[in-house]
Amino acid sequence: MIQTSYVPLEHPYRIIEYHGTMGIQIGTLIVTVDKSDRKKGYAIETHSHPVVSYVNLDHIPKEHTSPVYFFYDEMEGVAWDNVEVKQVRTVMRIGDPLELSSLMDICREWKLEELREGFGFSTMWLSDAMGKLTDWGVDLVMPPINSNNEMVFEVVLYDYLDDAKAYCLGRGDLGLAVPSAGLEATYHFIVRQVDVYLTFFINLFKLTAIKVIFSTEDKMYAGLTERLNEKFCKGLGYYLEGRDYDALMATEAEPEFEEVR
Repeated sequence: MIQTSYVPLEHPYRIIEYHGTMGIQIGTLIVTVDKSDRKKGYAIETHSHPVVSYVNLDHIPKEHTSPVYFFYDEMEGVAWDNVEVKQVRTVMRIGDPLELSSLMDICREWKLEELREGFGFSTMWLSDAMGKLTDWGVDLVMPPINSNNEMVFEVVLYDYLDDAKAYCLGRGDLGLAVPSAGLEATYHFIVRQVDVYLTFFINLFKLTAIKVIFSTEDKMYAGLTERLNEKFCKGLGYYLEGRDYDALMATEAEPEFEEVR
């Protein structure tokens, strides 16, 4: 026998994420399965599934509010029936500001998952996530502006092993995930990812001053960070040297996938 019950949550709701999908958790669907029998005796299983909304109704003027879909006996929202509450990540609480670095933590893990599956790199997920957060009224806190009026992105590189494969990851203001395939190849992988990120942010925020500062606690990447800083730490003018800034500003905010070779 299966029994279900719905537990609504109270404000402030939390924004949750699972495998790249985000939603506003407004409740929990509890499913209880009775597996008792005469031979094994009393036994039950309990599963808790997030119930989410993809619209922050508190952030939409009443005259523009769209009908919300109803599932599971007219409960508001959509049940993630293949996901348990214990499996999701809390991104933030509605009403709290969100640091870009926190969003990039998710982006890095999502990019690593795509890398494992053989996909290339783009900012499509980031663009979609930022669009949703904006629609939900989230205040995204971008990196600080320095005395030279430059937006400064800070990235810490570190080594990561997974299933006998090595990766170079970056935490901080840019979520980097590239194969660790020798310092020369790794350098070019990182340059391509940072280039895609910067093109995205320059276009999205119409930035005219930007720089990226790399650091590492891994001695193996000391020379790599120094070389990356030579390229990206000198500011937007150096980064754009030999490039058409107006053409860059006219590019799509969602660059096409680049192949990882």
